[in-house]
Amino acid sequence: MPNTSGPERRTAPGSAAGVFDTVADAFSFILGRPWLIIVPLLTDLVVWLVLNVSIQPLTKNIARFIENSGATDSDLAADSIRTMGESARVSDGLGAFLPSVFSGLSLDSVLNILVTAFSPNMGFGIDRTIPEALWSGGLFGSWEPASAGMVALIGVACALAGTLLLAIFRVPLARAVRGEDLAAGIVPEIGLAWLHFIGFLALLAVAAVVALIPILIASTVFLILGFNLIFVVTMALFIFGGMASVYTLFMVDAMLLHRTGPIRAFRTSTHIGRLYFGQVARFALTSIFVMLGALQLWTRMADSLPGMTIALVANAFLGTAFSFAGMLFYADRFRQTRIRERAHRR
Repeated sequence: MPNTSGPERRTAPGSAAGVFDTVADAFSFILGRPWLIIVPLLTDLVVWLVLNVSIQPLTKNIARFIENSGATDSDLAADSIRTMGESARVSDGLGAFLPSVFSGLSLDSVLNILVTAFSPNMGFGIDRTIPEALWSGGLFGSWEPASAGMVALIGVACALAGTLLLAIFRVPLARAVRGEDLAAGIVPEIGLAWLHFIGFLALLAVAAVVALIPILIASTVFLILGFNLIFVVTMALFIFGGMASVYTLFMVDAMLLHRTGPIRAFRTSTHIGRLYFGQVARFALTSIFVMLGALQLWTRMADSLPGMTIALVANAFLGTAFSFAGMLFYADRFRQTRIRERAHRR
């Protein structure tokens, strides 16, 4: 890979570009370096044609448990779980943290996780049962593990491999933003980024547990007293989750650009989010709406081989461009913040 002096920008040096200028700069940069989309593109090809592991042993157990629980609408919920098991693949975890046609939104930010949780029909990838004539079981057929426990183990292994793929994918983008060589000495940096991202996921898990336990306890108490707080809890999660999404939007970008751990990246991302809340929110909404709209488009194109081919390449390009745009957007505002802080100290 050739050296890079950094991406060309439409705005004056030292200024912070707006959302559309930043996205345009990212598109121009990725168009000139198409090898940067190889990782998400190859990952999609692998989970489509090669590694095809069914999740049905796990979904069947979950559906059976829901049916036996006797809860309201348990039959409807169980049928939904079974339907999901027919189209989902546990091997899709390889692309969970990449822009993927099959895995859907990249789960590398609080925003994408919340959108996928609140709207799974839009956040997940294309339905594998749609392109029946396009190797919906892969070139070698679908493999169904013997037990739900085996499915869980394979899912963990695929997700762990997906974290490494994220580091391989995003580190060259971070180097391009910094204006560094895209290849020299990249392996140690990928290893460090991989460890930092695993720490980021662990931090998210701890934060989710700490935040949800009091909510669940309060909801249970009010349900016992005869009050249904589902709507209130949902709105609270939506409001506070939305604010957390803006404040933490650039955590992964900060880890990669500064080669730092998740704690310091959290502080930096929160600082930038607080100072530029409106601008960061506009960038977040623009990127999420574009990626969600693209997933709906790929779903409609996936019923033919030419359409599937276009969807794979276009989604890899679009996801790479927005990942790079996020780094540029954050880097511009981080640089401006540092300049103001230095001037204030002087």
